[in-house]
Amino acid sequence: MKIRAVRFLIVAFLIVLIGGIVNGQPINISACTVIDQPGYYVLNQSIINSGASKCIEIVVSDVVLDGRGHVIDGTLISGTYGVYASDVVNVSIVNVSIREFDTGIEFLNVNNSRVENCTITNNVY
Repeated sequence: MKIRAVRFLIVAFLIVLIGGIVNGQPINISACTVIDQPGYYVLNQSIINSGASKCIEIVVSDVVLDGRGHVIDGTLISGTYGVYASDVVNVSIVNVSIREFDTGIEFLNVNNSRVENCTITNNVY
């Protein structure tokens, strides 16, 4: 059973990686946003002192968010999220530092997803 789950995750990740690249390039993010299309998204710069309630909100399945070593930084305001995803599957958050939010990453009713190589510090939750 575990081998099937691992194979499923690998295939799903490859589909997202290949299918989410537009014109051979990942989709760049340089500010807080709502991700509402499947794909491979990369931060092309750090987001500092975000005042957004949900800096990166993921509302669709099959998304990879690659921070490429950048930072998503808030202002420690109550009720804020660095990354928020709800009712989706196959979401990967990788290579990013998330700090100074009420909640660093919130996955609510999210399945077959992962958080990898992330530094999540100085958040309330």
